[in-house]
Amino acid sequence: MTAKYKSNEKISLSHGAGGKLSLDLINSLFKENFKNKILNRLEDSAVFNLNDQKIAFTTDSYVIQPIFFPGGDI
Repeated sequence: MTAKYKSNEKISLSHGAGGKLSLDLINSLFKENFKNKILNRLEDSAVFNLNDQKIAFTTDSYVIQPIFFPGGDI
């Protein structure tokens, strides 16, 4: 069973890490307040029909500081 997100609880970077805290937040806050049959599927992409082809669209993001660093940049 997932934990219930409490309204007085602060959201931290850990909630965005994709683990148990992310799932708890999604299930107890977002799904509860944005009830929608499509969103409730919890898919990580949207599928569109474009010119008779199915296209999957997804986004991902990173929070990192500094954004410029040796060996790579965001």
